[in-house]
Amino acid sequence: MLENSFSSKNHTLETAYSRVEKSFLVVTASSYVKLQQAYFSESNKAGGWELIGYAAPNNGATTNFAYGIGAIGVQASTDLDATGKVGWTAQNLTNLNECQGTSNATAKNTSTTAQWKVTVKAGSNVADVAFDAVATGAGCIALTPSFDKIGK
Repeated sequence: MLENSFSSKNHTLETAYSRVEKSFLVVTASSYVKLQQAYFSESNKAGGWELIGYAAPNNGATTNFAYGIGAIGVQASTDLDATGKVGWTAQNLTNLNECQGTSNATAKNTSTTAQWKVTVKAGSNVADVAFDAVATGAGCIALTPSFDKIGK
């Protein structure tokens, strides 16, 4: 009976921690977008993480997620077109409910299979920048249902 009580409390703590970290995923992507908007307003280009002043949580790797730099690079800047470039990714390292994790994700690497991506692209006029924030996989979308609203 005592053993079940400890097991139940540990599961509750793990669940609470996962919820906080999933919420943090949205906050982190939103921070990236805000910094990218500020950089673009001054340079009319998209900038890499270091150029815009973005730092991923825990140097790019937390208990559940690995954050990737996307296709822009760390210190690069690039012109944008309507297609855009992936500038931020996150991939879960463990299974989170129905969202399948992968153990081969590493911090700050670009991942084409990341479950969460933010693409930076040209806006409707020359002075605008636009963002597409996308979660993939039904289980991953359910974890962060507002993720696609980032940058809108």
